[in-house]
Amino acid sequence: MTRVTLLGGAALIAMLGAAQVRATVPEQDIRFEFHSDPDDAGTPVVIRVDLHLVPAKVDGNEVRWSAATLQIAHLDSGGSVTESWTQANAPFDTGSGLWIIDHADSSAPDISEFLQPPTLAGTFANDDSNGPPLVTSFAATGNTTNRTEAYQYNAYLNYSFRRGGESTAIISGSDRNTGTVRPTGS
Repeated sequence: MTRVTLLGGAALIAMLGAAQVRATVPEQDIRFEFHSDPDDAGTPVVIRVDLHLVPAKVDGNEVRWSAATLQIAHLDSGGSVTESWTQANAPFDTGSGLWIIDHADSSAPDISEFLQPPTLAGTFANDDSNGPPLVTSFAATGNTTNRTEAYQYNAYLNYSFRRGGESTAIISGSDRNTGTVRPTGS
């Protein structure tokens, strides 16, 4: 009986601790927009990647982020979604499956701290059950050199977005500026 109570108490403390982490470090919605010409902000966005990030573990200013939701949208030249793919709990290619960022202030993460995502790769089911899956890989190149860019925030990524069963990518690039990186909704 005492053992069950102690385990129940530990579980309650763990749940309260997780709730405190979420209350202290705000969830983040980050958007990566892949333009048809990454060097020209005036070109259409072809692929939009939205990540809903939830703090899984906090140690000081180091936050381990879980991708609670990944949504990838293919856009036409007018900006309308033509098809999309959504994945809950998409794992990053790290030992823990989490994106680890050492923030200047974990209670107020800055968009500039989200410009170097670890590899996120996989085959994701189409939101239309009759549509093809999407074979995806994108990751930061580690290139942080200053370049003259058309965007406020720049993420240099290796990326490929290809429909399953097709050999040609919708869009791909190597050590390219993705285009726009911003909080979702801005």
